[in-house]
Amino acid sequence: MTRVRLGLLSVVVLTATTAGLIACGDPPESAGPVRIGIGTPGELLPTNLNDPDSAQVVSALFAPLVDLDRQGRPYEVAAASVVPDESNRVWTVTLREGMSFHDGEPVTAESFVDAWNYAAYQPNRQRANHLFARIEGYAAMNPPPGATPTAQRLSGLAVVNERVFTITLTEPFAHFRAMLSAPAFYPLPAAAYASPGVLREEFPRAPIGNGPYRIVAAGEPGDPIRLRAHPGHPGPGPAAGEVVLVPYRDLSAAYEDLLAGELDVVGQVPADRLDTVARDLDGRYVRHPAPVFQFLAIPTYQSDLADPRVRRAISMAIDRERVSAGRGGQLPARAFVPPLVPGARDGTCGDACELDPDTARRLYAEAGGPDRLTITYNTAGDHREWVEAICDQLAAHLQVGCTAAPEHSLPDLLARVHYDQAEVGLLRLGWAMDYPSMESYLGPVYSTTGSANYSGYRNAEFDALLATAANAGSPEEAIALYQRAEDLLAEDLPVIPIRFEQRTAGYSERMAQVALTRWGHVDLTTLEPR
Repeated sequence: MTRVRLGLLSVVVLTATTAGLIACGDPPESAGPVRIGIGTPGELLPTNLNDPDSAQVVSALFAPLVDLDRQGRPYEVAAASVVPDESNRVWTVTLREGMSFHDGEPVTAESFVDAWNYAAYQPNRQRANHLFARIEGYAAMNPPPGATPTAQRLSGLAVVNERVFTITLTEPFAHFRAMLSAPAFYPLPAAAYASPGVLREEFPRAPIGNGPYRIVAAGEPGDPIRLRAHPGHPGPGPAAGEVVLVPYRDLSAAYEDLLAGELDVVGQVPADRLDTVARDLDGRYVRHPAPVFQFLAIPTYQSDLADPRVRRAISMAIDRERVSAGRGGQLPARAFVPPLVPGARDGTCGDACELDPDTARRLYAEAGGPDRLTITYNTAGDHREWVEAICDQLAAHLQVGCTAAPEHSLPDLLARVHYDQAEVGLLRLGWAMDYPSMESYLGPVYSTTGSANYSGYRNAEFDALLATAANAGSPEEAIALYQRAEDLLAEDLPVIPIRFEQRTAGYSERMAQVALTRWGHVDLTTLEPR
């Protein structure tokens, strides 16, 4: 789960930082809708997203409580205020006045509370269920395997009145306001439910949201999705009154349609055209770092990889520039948190992420590194070429055998890792944030109880720093503690940073402005046709 962009061009990434008013009046007229090519989206329920194209659609349909500015700082959108108590444990949300869903229903505190309860209830099997674990009452709704939930609603959510609700966390968390920018925390209208707590089967195919655009035509899965500006959303009205999102199974076909004038924008330029896009489109493209981190996870529980010197040697044997070259400006990673995240620093990996074959070979020999290495990667992704390139470098610089082992199903592979089966070897993995905080990378990937800790990393000091950061009095204090925790990763190297991704969108001469959001989506609110 990672992505990257390149930077031949200086790009201003715009977000709606003037979200103080409710849009009003009729949508603007233009010479036909703006046509945007995207990949094929899956389910469009905010709490069950599983791909960036679904997230692109949903981001147009819903307005979050808070969004992110150009520095990654949260600011209120659907919320008028999000205020913690002195301990950062009880948060009070006050909604803006005058908001409505696309069907005219007012957006109320219950719209949020009911949606969150649906997502947090284990039998509903929502992919974003884990994001509600910080709220009191989650454990009763999510018992251990084999047990039955003893509650259907989060005890930590309380509606005060139509515009105000409170959130009580199990423990203080200074970054909770930023966490509320995640799609999982969007509201749902009454029309979403067949009965209390039971979702209508058809709703995820064409959701009714509170965002800048509403669906006016969706058709069958894979058909174009026609959107029209919604006057009742928080923030200024979008410049493009109508947008058509055109799904493509093959992004290369979308790119060719852009060149032929049949599309106005492609949300992602295909990898094999990233190095020619400037010439192809006469400079009409935008690039911005994505919240995606590609790395090699090392099974630290495996005896021949347990010595940090072995892991350091492997890292120092990798030429990150060469691995990233020719791939549209992907950014070599020498840190464990992408640069767009508040608190991220350059070069935190230190010398371990600098190419040094001689030192790598010496360390590897001293630590008794294995004679053969395997890097397992999933085939559903553009990974084979660069994984094989890394294998060639390890073989040459460490004088070992190396095999790039494809695996068809990533879930099957990860299930084997949970059982500590060493034959999977080094793992090509990626991670993208759920919300804009260092914790969203450090907690899941490296903490002892992390949901994506596939290296088996265990460090009590690291876990203690994360726990202290969660209880910090301010986001700034928390960041300082997260940075100390990241420094420990540079010493232990449970994973080897490879690259950060960027997202590249291309557009036609018809467009005056195209920008990407901090999540890597085409920002429909600032999309401006000529």
